[in-house]
Amino acid sequence: GPIEYYLTIGPAYNTEMKQECTRFTFETNEEFHHFQYLITIDYEVRHREIEFVMKGLKPRGMTMPGVGRAITEIDLFDLGGKYAVTVEKPGQIRNSFSIGIRNHIPKLLKTVTDEDAFLEVAAETVVGETRTS
Repeated sequence: GPIEYYLTIGPAYNTEMKQECTRFTFETNEEFHHFQYLITIDYEVRHREIEFVMKGLKPRGMTMPGVGRAITEIDLFDLGGKYAVTVEKPGQIRNSFSIGIRNHIPKLLKTVTDEDAFLEVAAETVVGETRTS
């Protein structure tokens, strides 16, 4: 299927917690022309599995007109080793991939190969600046 979401995983510094982390940045492929949106995402980290469930979009703030893609950042702390990652979008459609993380730096071990692929994943090695607050 067409790519609907981009997920960038990389090392980051969480200023609130004053702690290094691994940041998962979800972005819609679609650009929105009236308001800025967030993607509502539930997530759970179990032993060697990380699961993200995308619930849908919500406007960011009440009166924030703006153009662009919906972006949501999720910072996870103390990750290390290999993880099977599942991302579910509305309609219970899932994509899976695996990553290895060392010193907050991710390496893509297995990319999305699902037949109904809606997610494109990229791993970054450089600490990113916080794009959203």
